Amino acid sequence: METDKTMVSLFWNPILGASAYTLFYAPYPCTGSIGSVDMGNKTHSVNLWSGAAFYVAVKAHNKNVFSNYSNIITVQVF
Repeated sequence: METDKTMVSLFWNPILGASAYTLFYAPYPCTGSIGSVDMGNKTHSVNLWSGAAFYVAVKAHNKNVFSNYSNIITVQVF
């Protein structure tokens, strides 16, 4: 993960056999539901707002077979 002001760049190493990735996120501290974004086979950058804070994890998948969650990280924008 890299941050530049409110731009957050999330990236990960490709997984052998994975055709796509799904990014999962939840508010930090956890006060709501978990959302997801289909990433296709690319990394993702998102423009957040000052004070934004989320838990983030990724799952690799190939068709309907999903990996476990990646390490869960906390993204905070100041």
